[in-house]
Amino acid sequence: MRTLRQGAKGEDVRALQILLTGRGCKGNMHEPDGIFGPNTLGAVKLYQGKNKLDADGIVGKLTWSALLGL
Repeated sequence: MRTLRQGAKGEDVRALQILLTGRGCKGNMHEPDGIFGPNTLGAVKLYQGKNKLDADGIVGKLTWSALLGL
């Protein structure tokens, strides 16, 4: 999976949004739209904080691994 950050778009962002929602970290996100905007950023930071990851809002290797249970 590629590293995702605010401004990213695509199906991998949509997958991220679905995973975050499934992990109870929806925050202010609405329906998955494939756009990594401020609401997705907030949800990522929420997830990272809950999982003792660096809450920088960037979805890299460690965040993907935690989300995917690897």
